[in-house]
Amino acid sequence: MSARSHPTHRAAGAALAFALEVPALLLLFSGARHAPVGAVLALLAIAGARLGRLKRPAGIVQAAVQLVALTVALGTLTAFSGQSRPSFGIYVTVGGLAIALPQLWWTANRAGNAAALGAGLVALMGLARTVDRPVFGLGVAAYLAAGLVATMLRDGGWPAFFRHRRGALLPLIGALLLAGGALGGLGWALPAAEPAVSRALSPYLFGGAGTSGFGEGRIQLGEAGRITLDDSVKLRLEGRTDHLRGRIYVDYRGGDWAMRPILGYSGPPFVPGTPLPLDYGDARPRTTLTIEGTPDSGLALFAPLGALRLDTGPELTRLDPYGILELAPEMISEPRTWTLQVTDPAAPGRRPHIDRPTEHDLALPGKWADRFTDLAATWTAGHADDRARLAAITRRFAEDFTYSLELVEPPQRVDPTWWFLNFSRAGHCEYFASGLTLLARALGLPARMVAGYRVVEHNPVGDYAIVRGRDAHAWVEIWLDGRWHTWDPTPPGALGEHTRQTTGWWDARWDLFKRSFGRVFERLADLSVVELTAALGGISALLLAWLRIRRRRAVRAIDDGERFGPLMLLEQHLAARHRLERPPHEPLGRFAARLRAADLTPAAALVDDCRALRYGHRGDPDALADAIDAFIRRDGRRGILRR
Repeated sequence: MSARSHPTHRAAGAALAFALEVPALLLLFSGARHAPVGAVLALLAIAGARLGRLKRPAGIVQAAVQLVALTVALGTLTAFSGQSRPSFGIYVTVGGLAIALPQLWWTANRAGNAAALGAGLVALMGLARTVDRPVFGLGVAAYLAAGLVATMLRDGGWPAFFRHRRGALLPLIGALLLAGGALGGLGWALPAAEPAVSRALSPYLFGGAGTSGFGEGRIQLGEAGRITLDDSVKLRLEGRTDHLRGRIYVDYRGGDWAMRPILGYSGPPFVPGTPLPLDYGDARPRTTLTIEGTPDSGLALFAPLGALRLDTGPELTRLDPYGILELAPEMISEPRTWTLQVTDPAAPGRRPHIDRPTEHDLALPGKWADRFTDLAATWTAGHADDRARLAAITRRFAEDFTYSLELVEPPQRVDPTWWFLNFSRAGHCEYFASGLTLLARALGLPARMVAGYRVVEHNPVGDYAIVRGRDAHAWVEIWLDGRWHTWDPTPPGALGEHTRQTTGWWDARWDLFKRSFGRVFERLADLSVVELTAALGGISALLLAWLRIRRRRAVRAIDDGERFGPLMLLEQHLAARHRLERPPHEPLGRFAARLRAADLTPAAALVDDCRALRYGHRGDPDALADAIDAFIRRDGRRGILRR
């Protein structure tokens, strides 16, 4: 009998396959673009656990097979993704699974098991920024549990920690510490490296100009390549609004937009239980807007221009001079929920929290200022009213320009916005917003660029709005009639669609499930010390009670003449490993004598101990069970080495 065909080795293979199934299933449900590749990898994991009976080849052959699998998997991923290239993390996941899955096809050994679990862990952590936090946390727990079971079953014996042996505590703790260290290191390294790697390899793998989403820092125009759409959920809203502000950009130089802090301003922090006013007005009517943000939605608490008051939100949230709510830096990786009172930003009688504009809202870029002024005058000729001139510019964008995710790099030393307005006439929302901002300033109208999200998708099942990474948007705020107004110049296009859309039947229900599960997960994460202590105490009491009942049942089973479970395992092992079966009518003493004749004295001694326990009630059932477990593991390892 081969080592792989041993029952415990088959169970180890099944546990390893289940562990590798976790990242494959998370990839399958991470988005429609990745579903075909995830489904194939999930099916391969199942097939490998069921059909894996091949003799383990030489190391060079294993490496060659894994290289071929890696090439095929990444090629298939690229082919299915089309023009919308996957992120760096998705490539890591598919590559890790392609390296790990071949280990299921060959007979088990310690090195192969460790290599498969290591590659699978890398594959799992590649999804850290793609899968929702609660689902990802559940996947990590399932992977670690299955990997631990596979490791302890691989040696051929019943896992010692199932019997709560003292000898199993040290290797169990060591395995958990090793897995936790690897998990923490990968969980920090892969997400931290993804932006830099994506920028470096974007011309070859990720589509060129990055992935759609809200950026925290500067906005840089002039990069060539293609923008990849991000379908991951960033926000969920209860209430109605169109544009959610996240950052204000004032300073422009050579295609770069930067935020300008106002010196001497210190916004008040939000304290739970005390509403934070965002606006001095008291306009009516008001509506309530509740927003839930995922951990990767940045530091901004997104809010519309008409927000009047922050009622609930994370502690120590601050208000910047432009009316942007910002989390404390230590909250960057935490989910958050906030509630706002909102009104129409054009409601009469409102006095904006942000006072009148400054000279920076009229600044034009150096030597290009006269050119922007001349172009603005040409485009608005014949219009005297400010609103009419802005409408003329917006109409020109809609008629003569094209929204595009394919970006062409402008010539060197040429302003990217000027190049866009006069030559390329194709770009994404940041180009349109930059063009209107600078042309409005050239007309003498204070203007600034705003980055955030549009709200265009509605989940009819949960009756809430969904904001995805692809909904990241840029628009303009212009000072007219003594207040700031939102002006969106982007024409219809891939990211510029202004029409409402409804979440699909399956996606709506799946997102509602993830949202509900996430709330449960967050509640568990927020348990107080008292609640956590009570829960751990209750679990410990149940465990002790179960152990006591288990011991009584073992002794009662012996007293009632039932078969002793560890003896049955020993008999199964001897029959499978040494072809020595004990018929039901054979006494234990005669069976022990046959074992000694076959040079299996340790096994014979264990059978004698079982006979003494069964008929003389001499010995400890748990200690004997531990000894049988140890013998099966040792004997199984010797068999694997001989093969």
